[in-house]
Amino acid sequence: MKETPILEQYKKIKEKYREELLLFRMGDFYELFYDDAKKASEALGIVLTSKPMGKNIRVPLAGIPVKAAEQYIQKLLNMGYKVAICEQVGEGKKLMKREVVEVITPGTVLQEGLLDEKSHSYIAVLIKGDDGKGYIAVSDISTGDFFVMEDEYKKIIEKLRALDVKELLAFENVVQSIELKEFNISVLREDTYFYSEHVEKIKNFFGVSELSIFGLNDSDGELIKVASLLLHYLEEKKPGMLSHIKGIRKLHPEEYLFLDPQSVKNLELISRWRTGEKAGTLYDIMDRTMTALGARFLKETILSPPRNTHLIKKRLKRVETLTENKYTLDKIRKKLQGVYDIERIVAKISSLKHNSRDFIKLRDSIKEGMEIFEILKEIDPFPEEYCLKEELIELKEVIERIVVDDPPLSPPGVVKDGVSHELDELRDLLTHSKEKILELEAKERDKTGIQNLKIKYNQVFGYYFEVTKSNLNKVPDYFIRKQTLVNAERFFTRELKELEEKILSAEERSVELEKEILRNLSKKIISLAVFLKEFADALKEIDLIQSFAFLAIERNYTKPVIREDTTLII
Repeated sequence: MKETPILEQYKKIKEKYREELLLFRMGDFYELFYDDAKKASEALGIVLTSKPMGKNIRVPLAGIPVKAAEQYIQKLLNMGYKVAICEQVGEGKKLMKREVVEVITPGTVLQEGLLDEKSHSYIAVLIKGDDGKGYIAVSDISTGDFFVMEDEYKKIIEKLRALDVKELLAFENVVQSIELKEFNISVLREDTYFYSEHVEKIKNFFGVSELSIFGLNDSDGELIKVASLLLHYLEEKKPGMLSHIKGIRKLHPEEYLFLDPQSVKNLELISRWRTGEKAGTLYDIMDRTMTALGARFLKETILSPPRNTHLIKKRLKRVETLTENKYTLDKIRKKLQGVYDIERIVAKISSLKHNSRDFIKLRDSIKEGMEIFEILKEIDPFPEEYCLKEELIELKEVIERIVVDDPPLSPPGVVKDGVSHELDELRDLLTHSKEKILELEAKERDKTGIQNLKIKYNQVFGYYFEVTKSNLNKVPDYFIRKQTLVNAERFFTRELKELEEKILSAEERSVELEKEILRNLSKKIISLAVFLKEFADALKEIDLIQSFAFLAIERNYTKPVIREDTTLII
């Protein structure tokens, strides 16, 4: 039985992506075949059909439109499926060239439309140690966050629940345990790496010589292992999209108040326990944040309140200061309205999922952050820590110099005049191309005596002279016939052809030059990812504090007194 070339192509690609549902691009649809089609049909409620794809071969088939793919992918991810996106990447001799351009799993989402701006999207690796402890590495690749933690195994499981982990990686020996049934689980392959290889993996990924920079040492073998395993998985699924992840945080359980999931549910901290709705929860009542950064941080703070009394007192003092400076509080809230989701913008740029307007959002966020820092410098107790790095001030200026204020989503027209001499010359040619076309048209009209002679253009034939049938006797020998119509004929000349090539090549070259300039800008942004993360962390802390202050004024709250003893005075 002879299969069609396209089915052979599909099977060859599918062989490499057995775990994923393969969305195979065919025109305006992503098609799924065989078992993938059956699973997608059941999960999405779409029609399962079949199609002849060779002699005596009929293949089960289901499809989703490319334009609506995001909503279908979201449903599949929510049900725990992994998806491989296979695109048409070029012309081939017999059929279109296709290759998988991205794998999306429940915990490795980078698409803006698939993310909740007020929630993290975590993926984690879990190991159960011989000592009975649990060890986890957790990352939200959409923000660049990456941390490790160890605790009693039961508490680690409850921590994973509290984090609402979207995808959990674990070895076969723990996957079957009843406490993990609720998670979207991916089974890890047997660990065949030596400890030293795990260490080298982390060093190479982050470009560091010692893990002590992350607070990790030889006694943290299991934490090093889970971090390495998570990095392996992320690199496998998201190659070339992780340069914004710049470090590992080592969390210490004793620094945070542990809230088990049952308490979180019963207290309705994040969602109503009967309906799952957000309205009326503690988070909903307390949320006066102005940014996505602050909203996520508030949720983290509610679920894992700090136990460090020094930090608590410092925050309370800052909240008190803002409640006593209402004018300043209002100014900060207005400025925060202009701060975008810096963490996810950097992640989008790192994974090449950004558009030109993300540069402007980043520029504006730095500008507003600078002004917020200046406002806070005038108030105690906001110290020098709110000081913008010179590198970010320079980055803002670079973006201002390169990108127009209201850019289209992509070139052409994104880069300002004066950035590149070559680009300016090409734009000058394109700007005056209409004048040059009209000059040539007038010249040939005078030479030929054809008064209604026009130069026209379409995407198939390019530029051409159109001559009506009644004027064909006036056509000179150097006019070269291009196309015959019912009432006219189309011609070109060598001069027109040369001008056309200059114009079209100028368009292509100017777009490529703009892309090159923007690629270099993206590289600069990624090189400053550490500074941008620190900047985002400072802004989300400010947003949290102003949210508390605004709520305190709104509800007439009183500042609590923090005591070190066990006495409770009401």
